[in-house]
Amino acid sequence: MFHVKPKLPDWLPTYFDEYYLRWVLEEIPPERTKKQVEFILPFLPPPEEGPLLDAGCGIGRHSISLALKGYRVIGVDIVPQFIKKAQEEAQKNGVSCEFRLQDLRSLDDLEVFSAALFFWSSFGYFEDQENRDLLFRINGALKPGGLIFLDQENRDYIIKHFQGETWKDKKNCVILERNRFDPTSDLLITRKVYLSGGDRKEAERRLKLYPYTTISSFLADSGFKVEKTFGGYDGEPFNLESPRMMILARKGFPPGKV
Repeated sequence: MFHVKPKLPDWLPTYFDEYYLRWVLEEIPPERTKKQVEFILPFLPPPEEGPLLDAGCGIGRHSISLALKGYRVIGVDIVPQFIKKAQEEAQKNGVSCEFRLQDLRSLDDLEVFSAALFFWSSFGYFEDQENRDLLFRINGALKPGGLIFLDQENRDYIIKHFQGETWKDKKNCVILERNRFDPTSDLLITRKVYLSGGDRKEAERRLKLYPYTTISSFLADSGFKVEKTFGGYDGEPFNLESPRMMILARKGFPPGKV
């Protein structure tokens, strides 16, 4: 576990910035958020069992939707402008959510949460040992029998249908996305180029795309038992043709005791 403040990856503040906020997060349709939240609701413990942790909460779209369902939600993110936007959106929607500007690697809550939710590829931004240690911290923060939900891009699907370059035409902005995948490190490197008016901005993301065997091993080592897997938000089975790899696991052991 970490005993000093963990260092942020150099790329992270430049990728998750005001461009990503404006042209990615704020462009997500409400219908997508609704579908993601409606999917997870049947698996969640009732609200009276304790707060939910929205890990990597971004601008709070899932936190707010869950709060409207009666849950107490604590959203944690590492990006100041995302937390500020989440607080503004919660106020607009008339809900009380707690949003923390915090690195999840320094999470020190003990047996507070009934569930920890990693929506839409919010896990995998650090080195292997750091990602594994993060799951230990999540285990410690969950109440006995607490749930963890991991929603990742499916590595095998990405490789099979790999797109090296894509263009996205937004209102007043065009986004060029260039991808590289390193199979020796499970690293998907995505470079976004934003073209808006006369402005040009480039930023790079480095995301670990772990296969199921690696993720399930990380979970087992940190005291979780996998209960269900899905390939998408329609509840379809997880397989090689699934765009996503979604895992529901239960805290069954104290961290480090497996």
